[in-house]
Amino acid sequence: MFILPQVIINGFMLGSIYALVALGFTLIFSVMHIVNFAHGEMYTLAAFFVWALTATALGANYWLAVLISLVAVAGLAAILQRVAFRPLRGKGFQLLVCSLGILYLLHGGMLRFFGVADKIVPSVISGRISAWGTTLPSERVFILITAMCLIIPVYLLLYRTKIGRAMHAVSQDAEVASLYGVNPDRISYYCFIIGSVLAGVSGALLAPVFVTSVTTGHDFLFKSFVICVLGGLGSLPGAVAAGFVIGLVESIGLTFVGNSTHFFIFLILIITLIVRPRGLFGHA
Repeated sequence: MFILPQVIINGFMLGSIYALVALGFTLIFSVMHIVNFAHGEMYTLAAFFVWALTATALGANYWLAVLISLVAVAGLAAILQRVAFRPLRGKGFQLLVCSLGILYLLHGGMLRFFGVADKIVPSVISGRISAWGTTLPSERVFILITAMCLIIPVYLLLYRTKIGRAMHAVSQDAEVASLYGVNPDRISYYCFIIGSVLAGVSGALLAPVFVTSVTTGHDFLFKSFVICVLGGLGSLPGAVAAGFVIGLVESIGLTFVGNSTHFFIFLILIITLIVRPRGLFGHA
């Protein structure tokens, strides 16, 4: 009974991170119309940067390391969008192959520079919080609050600003949007950077909680894709809602069932698609 609040908090913590990663994945998909297979590598890369800056001889402050890692991820995303994705805009199969190529390029680069061993970042926030008859890790509560505080401004950016409206216009019809003065290439550029940084900040936040390896990004890519489909392809609110659903399912499954959570995740996905083929928030 007393373990349930901890399970729920862990579920919401995981869900908030999944929501951030999936939000970036869905944003890139909806605006650029590509499945970015390299999205999970941005998560891993940011986590590796945080480890390299804090857990080695450099001994940098964790928050400074987070900032540097996000700048590095944003810079890499800007280069990839300009050099690789922009010249192939509108070419679906070529974009798919390019995305896969970048996935393996980044994977090989991280394998070369960071090695195969798991990386552990020292804990930043220690202690536990007593609530609802149980104790909760302070670090996980902090991650939940931080992730929620990031989701809100991203939502406001996408739905309450000029650039957000431009992104929605490009996602619906880039040619018509260009007739109204919107530059689809520039919007795609901003979109790819924002989406990649959302994956990067997730990796930076979870680096002190979970070990990071060169294959970590593959798991987050898989879950981002599942969340994107479950929430509704291209639906940003759907990505957030589905992220929390998957986080809770995984936390409950790991606690009471064991390592069979993928079975329940796919079961929920299949049932949802039977009832609502376009996902939870997809247009009917």
